[in-house]
Amino acid sequence: MKKILTMFLFVLVMTSLVFSAPTNQNSVSGKQTIVSGNEETGTNGSQSESSNGTQLIVSSQVQTKNQGVGQQLGLQERERIMLREGNYTDSLGQRLQVKNVAFGVNELMGNKSQVRTQLRIDTETDDLGRTRLMVNFSNGKNAEIKIMPDTASQTALERLRLRNCSLNENCTIQLKEVGNGNQTKVVYDMQAQKETKILGLFKARMNLETQVDAETGSVITTKKPWWSFLSSN
Repeated sequence: MKKILTMFLFVLVMTSLVFSAPTNQNSVSGKQTIVSGNEETGTNGSQSESSNGTQLIVSSQVQTKNQGVGQQLGLQERERIMLREGNYTDSLGQRLQVKNVAFGVNELMGNKSQVRTQLRIDTETDDLGRTRLMVNFSNGKNAEIKIMPDTASQTALERLRLRNCSLNENCTIQLKEVGNGNQTKVVYDMQAQKETKILGLFKARMNLETQVDAETGSVITTKKPWWSFLSSN
């Protein structure tokens, strides 16, 4: 009877020891866990140690990439404000003076020419102080004025075979919108009256007009009287 009781106590003790052993297989000290998801950690690429001794290495490649994209967008976006009186320098280093001559009418002045416009023009200035002039069309689209008044005026004068353009000589040049839809453009429009003679005998006044693309500098159209081939200066 004593032997049976002794064996029973021995089995009971061994069973209690087996069930009291640790069963957490994940608590391994010194194990490294690499986390490379999109979790926000407050630190970039830093290491931290958990309460159970597990070392965490946090990857911030995705976060850094997203920050880089945001910085690039910030460099590309420029504040756009309405054109005001003052002096400007365009992206090519050309200088331009702006003066308000009437309500909604601005005069753009180069070194040798003056151009008036009623167009809504905005400016974008970069970190170097260079300014882009952006025209807002009636259809909601935009276009950049890349050709300055002096260059456009010289091109128009050569096309019309005139020496200069001034109000005293009934010559004007305006910056305006022409065309429709996808064909909308911003142009320098020069209109002038020229004294001439028909067949070298009869005096006449000839109305002339030409338009120069403000983005490319090319001549878009030129208008003269049908009898202009009979005239002489």
